[in-house]
Amino acid sequence: MTSRQRKRILYAAAAVCLLLALLQWGFIPAQNYRADLQARQELVIKRIQELKTLGRELEQARESATATELAGDKPAGFTLFTFLEEQASADKVKNSVEFMRPLNEQRNGGAQEKVQMRLDPVPLNRLAPFLTHVEQAPEGIFIERMTIRSPRQAPGRLQVDLVFVTFG
Repeated sequence: MTSRQRKRILYAAAAVCLLLALLQWGFIPAQNYRADLQARQELVIKRIQELKTLGRELEQARESATATELAGDKPAGFTLFTFLEEQASADKVKNSVEFMRPLNEQRNGGAQEKVQMRLDPVPLNRLAPFLTHVEQAPEGIFIERMTIRSPRQAPGRLQVDLVFVTFG
């Protein structure tokens, strides 16, 4: 074998190795990346369609829900402040009430009655039934905002800031 033939064989072997390396570390990963991107794109499109469907259902539900449905069944002379005070007494959290403030607002053409309340300190085993009874009341009362903190000096006791709302 001549040196010229050896060089040709060496160049051919180098070209084959280079081609295999390009396939192994270039072309195949690029194809896998492309397939992964297409799969993720299809998943995102499917999720967007689901979100659009849910958005339409939400709008239909909002349109069909009247203000009286949101307001719940309130007896004559009902006030959120009085209801919360009575419920706090019934659930034995009245001693933990630091303050209660009525916050009346007009929103979206209907009146909202709001009450801000701070409970400090309150044990969790008394807080949970209180919140459950308020939310399950037929008067249509919702918790708009709730912040719970556990002070270091009183572990097991909670400081809770709440804003309750009902539509009137």
